[in-house]
Amino acid sequence: SLLQEIKEEEMKSAVPSRLVYYDLETTGLGFHNKHKDIEIVEIGAVDGETKETFRQYILPPGGHIPRDASNVHGIYLIDGALFRDDKELPAVDIKTGLQNFLDWLNSFNQPITLAGYNSHNFDDWVISHNFLREGLYTGEVGQFLDVAKVVRPYLKAKLGVRKWSLTFAVKTCLERDQDDAHSAVSDAVDTLDLMVKLADEEVPDKAYRTIDYMQVMCDRIARGLPIEEPKHNKENKSKTTVVDKKQPLMESFFKVIPNKNKVVKCEENVTVVKQAVFENIVNKENVVTKISALAHVKEEKTDIILDKENLAVNKVKRVSKRKSVVLEEISENRNELPNGGLYITRSKRRRIEAVSATEESDQPLGMNTKRGSRERAPRKPRAPRKPRKRNKVQD
Repeated sequence: SLLQEIKEEEMKSAVPSRLVYYDLETTGLGFHNKHKDIEIVEIGAVDGETKETFRQYILPPGGHIPRDASNVHGIYLIDGALFRDDKELPAVDIKTGLQNFLDWLNSFNQPITLAGYNSHNFDDWVISHNFLREGLYTGEVGQFLDVAKVVRPYLKAKLGVRKWSLTFAVKTCLERDQDDAHSAVSDAVDTLDLMVKLADEEVPDKAYRTIDYMQVMCDRIARGLPIEEPKHNKENKSKTTVVDKKQPLMESFFKVIPNKNKVVKCEENVTVVKQAVFENIVNKENVVTKISALAHVKEEKTDIILDKENLAVNKVKRVSKRKSVVLEEISENRNELPNGGLYITRSKRRRIEAVSATEESDQPLGMNTKRGSRERAPRKPRAPRKPRKRNKVQD
């Protein structure tokens, strides 16, 4: 019996896997726990060979679809029934819907690879959590394929863009719009068309994930344990050994050998820079000589101006000396009075006259006397102040 089971497994492994493209419409997102509590409302799939489609609407066990999710896929609940565009949809419970999907996959009698778009981040986790929660055996489903990991390098290499959403990929690669965006079957068909378009592109190992890995990780998440990302063997890259660069025999191996073309270009650039620097120095020297010549001319002009100013000052000094002599002679003549006294100014004369008029000639001339000073009449004595009368407080 053991030999028969081994032979059957070898026969199954010899049969190539069949690609079935699928998509899910759900009640929302849950990136914090790999979408563990997200419920499915629609499963859509298409066979890669026969183009046969599968559609199954599912009533969410929680009995609630958030408004944000309904705004995306257009499915909503009314009195426990699913509706889209005001039409009631034929829906079943979650276990029946998942079992119908597995029965349809097992009908091909061939190992199945479920392919989705960006499914490694969402769809694969959601359906694996639901399989585990309902205790269903996946049967012929052996692995998952994420088509986005084939499309994304193509868009980045060929077109130089970093977008890879399904809508953008369909419009860019297939040059058309989506027929019914966020409808499970329509998105699965668009994923199939993208894979057919990029059939010549290489599929990296990281685009595949086994069903066993997903089930084990979902079980760890359900038990509150951390998960581990799958490790892919990179067979194309040769194994490198660590070499000590300080070894004397290996120093020459690690020396950088410059490229001759780059060296020639660098030397040319250096010569050009040197010429430019020399020209700048010459220009600066010419500017300095011009500035020095202008400064010398300015100094000569300032000397001429200073000479003219000195002449003008000398003339002024000569005139002032002559004037001073003449003024001194005039002042001497004016100061001599016929009576032999000193010259008295008008203000002093008025003061003297005022003093003589008041018979105060005994005061010297240098004393300051008030102009037209008069004796004041004595003040009248102030009347006695009357005492303040206070109002008596009446008892």
